[in-house]
Amino acid sequence: MNVYPTIDMEATGNRIRDLRKENHIKVLDIATYMGFESQQAVYKWQRGESLPTVDNLFALSRLFGTTMEDILVEHRSGGESSPLDGVDGIGKQMAHYFITKTTGAMKKRVSYRQKSHMRSAIWWAYCVVRRERAWVS
Repeated sequence: MNVYPTIDMEATGNRIRDLRKENHIKVLDIATYMGFESQQAVYKWQRGESLPTVDNLFALSRLFGTTMEDILVEHRSGGESSPLDGVDGIGKQMAHYFITKTTGAMKKRVSYRQKSHMRSAIWWAYCVVRRERAWVS
């Protein structure tokens, strides 16, 4: 049975905040770009209390240099599987460690080189998961 796709407002808000920080853009800059009188709407988006309109989402995608789909995060239903499902042993432990450590560190202010190393670690963890899932299947 197909599940109707929905947008995860909180995760989308986090994505907007992350993209804003990655591009070194202030909330005030976004509000000015959008022509808002205050910054409150942008803060509501970041907290996941509301979503931008389609026009505002399109403007955000241009401002961030990405697509609208890249900004939106789809809500995962409880029935969907995790990428780590079916992975056991040391591979799962290592992948979980790298994913949690690097994604937490990515939110902090770090240099481009450090982020590049973290992305490599995430990619490595992903490869371990895919390889172990293939062995399990």
